[in-house]
Amino acid sequence: MASGCKRKEKTMEHLYYGLWDNVAKCYAWVGENKNNATFARMCNVMEKDEKTFVGQSPEDYTGYKLAKFNDENGEFVNDKEKVWEGKPHE
Repeated sequence: MASGCKRKEKTMEHLYYGLWDNVAKCYAWVGENKNNATFARMCNVMEKDEKTFVGQSPEDYTGYKLAKFNDENGEFVNDKEKVWEGKPHE
């Protein structure tokens, strides 16, 4: 490329996660993340911060991997793997 920038490879697979609110019985948040570990890390950070909705009552939330999406062939595969569970503050 003329500008000297490296071309970033397009990611084929996108992973979608959700935070299930056990009290409201619905997903409080759904979004994309790189993998189970980065999603769990994000949840752990929010769990410790009492200014976030998760941090206010972490025991009310469970994190799930919800789906995989392949952006090259359009395949969407549903999933529901538990990858994180909130723990009450001590």
